[in-house]
Amino acid sequence: ANQYLKTDGSGALSWATVDTSIADDSIVEAKLDIHAAPTGTDKFLGYTSNGMEWAVPGGGKVLQHVSAVGNTNTTVTTLTTLLSVSITPSATSSKILLHSYANLWATTGSSNALAGCYLHRGSMTGTELINGYGGINGNSYAFIPLALYYLDSPNTTSATTYTLSYGKWSSGTTSASVDENKYSLIAMEIGA
Repeated sequence: ANQYLKTDGSGALSWATVDTSIADDSIVEAKLDIHAAPTGTDKFLGYTSNGMEWAVPGGGKVLQHVSAVGNTNTTVTTLTTLLSVSITPSATSSKILLHSYANLWATTGSSNALAGCYLHRGSMTGTELINGYGGINGNSYAFIPLALYYLDSPNTTSATTYTLSYGKWSSGTTSASVDENKYSLIAMEIGA
């Protein structure tokens, strides 16, 4: 806090404490001369123990991604696989960011038109990561635009499958459908 970068004229930068006796807006122009990062690199200018220098960013980068999309209108009465993707993490410390989206319809003859989705690591009988549902109480149809997000830690460098499934969510619901608009499942490996 209350620090700025200064140079001794040789190009070396260091942090210095702000002189609070200088009036606000009294400095009208300043120049910072930093050599450009090497061409073709993904380096950024950052403060290190050696002062300001070009450095390679750490974790948090998307290392790879896979996706699956569909657009077939399908109606089911039991939990059913909608999409699957497989991704092979490059390190055990990597995270997998999952994003899915589907437009669901629930049909009922009595009450509680509810439909929903599950995200599993593995098949539908694998590890449940997250689920979500929606609908309406009443004897009609319900339209449910549903997005699920999850940050997984599979702790492996083996191929890992993720499955998006959908189905009806209550005994009063007759069936669940996905419409012909695109539904998707995306898996992104995030570096640690």
